Amino acid sequence: MQRCGYDVKTVTYVSSCDFGLNSSDFFKISENSASFDRLVEIQKEIGTEIQKINFSGALSAKRRERLTDLAFEISDILGKACAETNPNEAILQTIAQKRQKSYEDIKSERNKAVMSPFKKIIFGIAFGISGFLAFAGAMALASNRASLLEFIAVFILFFMPLVVTFILYKSKRQNLKFKIKLAPVFCVR
Repeated sequence: MQRCGYDVKTVTYVSSCDFGLNSSDFFKISENSASFDRLVEIQKEIGTEIQKINFSGALSAKRRERLTDLAFEISDILGKACAETNPNEAILQTIAQKRQKSYEDIKSERNKAVMSPFKKIIFGIAFGISGFLAFAGAMALASNRASLLEFIAVFILFFMPLVVTFILYKSKRQNLKFKIKLAPVFCVR
């Protein structure tokens, strides 16, 4: 999809919800649509082959050759992908029509559905600092026998920032999921 001009934010948004879309909604160039349909078939074939390998516990030469052929076919398909004209806007317009909302509402929903890089950096820094504090607190408790009062003080001062950061991160992720009503899988019909 990226080789056809879709950006990561749009792909993430569309793949996280079941909008009842099919490949022709994504690709106006028929070759891209046929290629995408073939990629979906290949994905299923690879899944079946892997299940057979896991069941038998052995990777036969025939299966290894089949998986290699599928990998080369994927490479060929990706090499033939053509850029679509304004694909992000087109798919968001299609979603807006299907959901009977305005294009701007869908665009805003897409922007909220993906955590911004700035927020990811902030959470990364917060996890790093609070994780270090929790480690320091654990080392302080391990180095000497602490009374119950000292244990509670160390827990509050050193472990609570990590717990709070984790809770905030989870609530942010849940908030995103509820806003866009996530479906369990990405389905292209």
